[in-house]
Amino acid sequence: MKKALKVVAVAIAIIVIWAGMLAFYLLNWYDINARQIAVQYSKIGYPQGCIVLAGSSTMQVWKNSASDLGPLETVNVGISGTVVSNWLRYTEDLIIPFNPKAVVLYIGANDLHNDETAPADVFTALQTLFDLIIGRLPQTRIYFVSIYTTADRPDKMADDLELNRLVEAYADAKPYLRYIDCATPLLAADGSLRDDIFLSDNVHLNDTGYAIFSRELRRVLLADFPVV
Repeated sequence: MKKALKVVAVAIAIIVIWAGMLAFYLLNWYDINARQIAVQYSKIGYPQGCIVLAGSSTMQVWKNSASDLGPLETVNVGISGTVVSNWLRYTEDLIIPFNPKAVVLYIGANDLHNDETAPADVFTALQTLFDLIIGRLPQTRIYFVSIYTTADRPDKMADDLELNRLVEAYADAKPYLRYIDCATPLLAADGSLRDDIFLSDNVHLNDTGYAIFSRELRRVLLADFPVV
């Protein structure tokens, strides 16, 4: 009897796992997460005139973003796994309602590292995203944070550098857009990848990595938005 119950329990567990995986792909976890964030702020209210941090897991995993960037008022709506096309859909609900004075974007890494999209194509998508945000929020400044190479994809450094170069050159001609280089400070002095800035997954930054990342962001943002 106990053996039969154990077999049934295992079978149920397998069914639950597969059902969860099926739901993930059919319902799209990214969209579910985006809806949850939108519902949360629709209930408590969207803080107005803040700095919105948006993009992929580098933003979402950054749990100390508010204190790291203080005394600047920031809201973090990052969603792990997202690519640029996701944010073309999420902007309406997760960026526009805040009427932010600035939007800080870390997006494009998953396009390059996971989807194997060419830098030029990611750049084209980013231009569309920039145009969408500034078209709806003409007084808002947009900050693009450079894509850093992760320890699990060192082969993508050339693509990362190319996308960063394209965006930096584009930003030079756009008064509303600024490029922030957080990728270079995350490298060793000889330009190689450091092994002390990542979590065990070799993808996401650890406390050491975020200390460097946030220092660069905070320096630029406080210079543009001094807090008296």
